[in-house]
Amino acid sequence: MANQHQITEEEAVRLLSSRNVAGMEMIYDRYASAIYGVLYRIVPNEAVAEDLLHQVCLKIWNNHAQLRDSGERLLPWIIRIARNTAVDKIKSREYAGAARSHAEEAAHTGAGTPATSVHPLSESSSQVVSRLDPQHRELLDLMFFSGLTQIEVALKLHIPLSNVKTRARASLLALRKSLEPHGV
Repeated sequence: MANQHQITEEEAVRLLSSRNVAGMEMIYDRYASAIYGVLYRIVPNEAVAEDLLHQVCLKIWNNHAQLRDSGERLLPWIIRIARNTAVDKIKSREYAGAARSHAEEAAHTGAGTPATSVHPLSESSSQVVSRLDPQHRELLDLMFFSGLTQIEVALKLHIPLSNVKTRARASLLALRKSLEPHGV
């Protein structure tokens, strides 16, 4: 098989559709850091983010037909899966219970929350986002990293929903354009 970095996005999707592992390997090699960055930004716990990364990869592998049927581009589809997986995790009872018990334990022992180390993969994704215009950064932060819906963003920013949809598309296009020079 050819070097996986030489495989195009379309070829990777075709390979994935035919259940060829090379397609999934290329997707992982090319997008794992971006996926991890999204996950870690929403769930700032390295172990949980790494676990969620594996869950996202399984969802990509198992739900590849949704990509083909939606007509969506690969990276926005993957980021949406990652975001939804992370938001589902933070809304889960298991995660809320673990976070509550960790906070109670820290309060009883007098130990502060340990400083969170910045994972190099999440730092690179935040650097990419930081290069965007402030308007695009704000919208991506609210929708993808804070987990707000488009309606919630419209209410928070006091703008019509149609403007949020237009800005979201423009923000994703700006993000894609900023990633292109970096080979992502």
